[in-house]
Amino acid sequence: MFHLKKCWFLAVQGLVFVATKSISEVTVKCGEAARLPCKAEYEVGVQYRALSWYKIADDGVGLTGILRKDFRENIVRKYLGFNRSVELASDMLFSLIIHNVTSEDFGKYQCSMWAPLGKQNRQADVDLQEVGILQSKRLGQQPTILPVVLIILGSTLLIFVVFLYIACARNHKMAVDCKKFNKVQATQCSWESC
Repeated sequence: MFHLKKCWFLAVQGLVFVATKSISEVTVKCGEAARLPCKAEYEVGVQYRALSWYKIADDGVGLTGILRKDFRENIVRKYLGFNRSVELASDMLFSLIIHNVTSEDFGKYQCSMWAPLGKQNRQADVDLQEVGILQSKRLGQQPTILPVVLIILGSTLLIFVVFLYIACARNHKMAVDCKKFNKVQATQCSWESC
């Protein structure tokens, strides 16, 4: 029975891991201030060298530097060529605050935690959306392929979890049947002969 519980636990853990990966969303109106939290999962005890904020290009690849905080010198600097009114909040989320948001500010942002040598850099994305635009997307007025992909991926993962559970249950039943057979016949039973 313990083997069966262990298989089920591992299958559910895989499902939870995939389900928790998502992009944060922040909604504001034009003219308001936006506060974008850095949700990079930093490793406790690691002394990160710096934190950077970037705006992700529409193609999803290019990055435009916004600001960088050097933790060793405790200095925050804007990247050259970035002229918008922004600041780094003093909270533990290292939130990027964008003042007087315009339509050009909407889009995806990325925060990056720069680790020391031998450790892994961490990053997270945040999507800044206009209040009315995000609501119309959720109502289906602007079709997107992401929900369809997520449904297909979720269904496939669920089928895998069920298959894994059935396979573990079957192996467990075979092992129990072998033990019963051995007690009755007093002979050895291998997986192949059961």
